[in-house]
Amino acid sequence: MTPTETTLAMLPDVTALEEQGLVLAAQAEELTTITTRAEFERAGAQLVLVKTYIKRINEATQPAIEAAHAAHKRALELRGALLGTAHETERALNTAVSTWEAAERRRLEAERAAAEAQRMREEAAAAARAAAATAAAQQAAETAMLEQAAAAEASGDTATAERLLAQPVAVAPVAPTPVFTPPATTQAAPVVSGLGFTWYYSSEVVELMDLVQAVAAGTQPLSTLQGNMTTLNGLARSLKDEFRVPGVKLVKDRRAGATGRRS
Repeated sequence: MTPTETTLAMLPDVTALEEQGLVLAAQAEELTTITTRAEFERAGAQLVLVKTYIKRINEATQPAIEAAHAAHKRALELRGALLGTAHETERALNTAVSTWEAAERRRLEAERAAAEAQRMREEAAAAARAAAATAAAQQAAETAMLEQAAAAEASGDTATAERLLAQPVAVAPVAPTPVFTPPATTQAAPVVSGLGFTWYYSSEVVELMDLVQAVAAGTQPLSTLQGNMTTLNGLARSLKDEFRVPGVKLVKDRRAGATGRRS
């Protein structure tokens, strides 16, 4: 017999209880709307019977419930004991592989950034050398032009000298020498079959008052705050009609309860 079958076998024969419940329900149908004192007294007496019936149900089923609860509790304890070491091992390994994977990603990114920075430095140096060579060529061309103009003027050819001095001296810019840098590594962190890494996002309230003020200012939705109903209900039970909390309403619900006294 399985544990479930054993527990179910402990349940009592509830046929009589079911029949009584049907009778009570039928009797209560005409008492759910009360218009006279006599109906009030009949409904009250019927309510006492129903509460007594509910107590009998609880008493009849409690042994099976306790047995099932004990079995469930024991099963949870066994599972917890079995999983305890496994979860500790899982956390340790997860921390180790996640730490290494993050460090490896940072290392590879640093290598790519260093390679890119080196490429930019070498290209800047090549551009500077090309600019210097262009400036030197320009200077040489201008010097040659001045020498030609001086020679023309010395020979009495003033027109040629003036023409040489008037025309602009232009040289073709020197192209930078192509720079070769080894390509940045494209190696990715090793992967393990059946294992993947995923970013998980959550939040942590570090300054509750800042959040409250943001909600009050309308810059954050009201849903980011939630009333502590355990605290609020405790205050309501303690203060009763003196309960005063801004934004919170006191809820009063009058209920009938069995007193254990019959008139």
